[in-house]
Amino acid sequence: MKYDITKPPTRGARRVLGAFTEAFFTLICEKSFESLSVSLICDRSGYPRATFYNYFDDKYDLLNYYWSTVAGQIDFESFVKYSKDEVFDIYVNRIYDLMEQHESKISALLVNNPNGGYLLSSCQLYLSKSIEKMLKIILGDIVMPVSATLLADYYANTLLLVFGHRFSSKSGIRTKSDTMDSLYYLMFERADNPL
Repeated sequence: MKYDITKPPTRGARRVLGAFTEAFFTLICEKSFESLSVSLICDRSGYPRATFYNYFDDKYDLLNYYWSTVAGQIDFESFVKYSKDEVFDIYVNRIYDLMEQHESKISALLVNNPNGGYLLSSCQLYLSKSIEKMLKIILGDIVMPVSATLLADYYANTLLLVFGHRFSSKSGIRTKSDTMDSLYYLMFERADNPL
């Protein structure tokens, strides 16, 4: 990303980044990520292409920035202050709550961006990396029979699967309780008690 997100943004930068992020989110709810163009994003944001390129290299760079803004809303960095037993629960509950706040948009996003598409693949990769960091907090020095990377990929894929069913009309999962029950069964209980 061309813009240094490690330094505090100016008011103007916050306005520009916010406009591009909001335009991007709205557009991925209307169209597939693959069909988006920088021109379309700029038209929707109200800023010219020159401004876009002052901040981003391309739409993929904007997507990476978008994931960092989502991470900021979920506040991954605060997990270190919780006990190891609480971290995963807090993580999935924050993701769920954020998705529920934007339920109609998330449902539209899932219709327009199918599994295997770039957007959801990028989401899976981002979740996998954040889960791997979380596992290091939870597991510490515990040696697992599988790598943390493999376990993180499994959890990220399971999370996307269950949340995808919840926020689309693929199943009878309609409540937060049903979602969490399904998620915990697939992630933890099923491994101990296979069908």
